[in-house]
Amino acid sequence: ATPDLPVASTAAFVASKIGAVNAFAYDLQAACSSFLYGMSTAASYIESGRYKKVLLIGADKMSSIIDYKDRATCIIFGDGAGAALFEPNNEGFG
Repeated sequence: ATPDLPVASTAAFVASKIGAVNAFAYDLQAACSSFLYGMSTAASYIESGRYKKVLLIGADKMSSIIDYKDRATCIIFGDGAGAALFEPNNEGFG
C-alpha cells in the first residue's frame, strides 16, 4: 500500500468520511498480496460471527514513488484500487 499520509490510518480517515460510526478500521500492508490477505482476514471476521459486514478497500498509488527513468521496473507498476463488501451467506454460496 502507498498511503497518502505518513501518520494516521488511511482506514480511519475513510471510515470517518463514510460515516461508519459503529465500526473499527485499520490499515493492512502486505505489498502485492495486501488485497488477498485482506480478503482472507475479512472472511475470517465474517465466519467467526463477530462481524456482520466488512468493507475491504485496497489502493496503491505507485506513480508517486516510481522512477520513470528506470525503464526496467517502471512499466511493471501502476496505480489501482478496488473494494469488496463481505457479508454472511446462508444460501450455500461463497
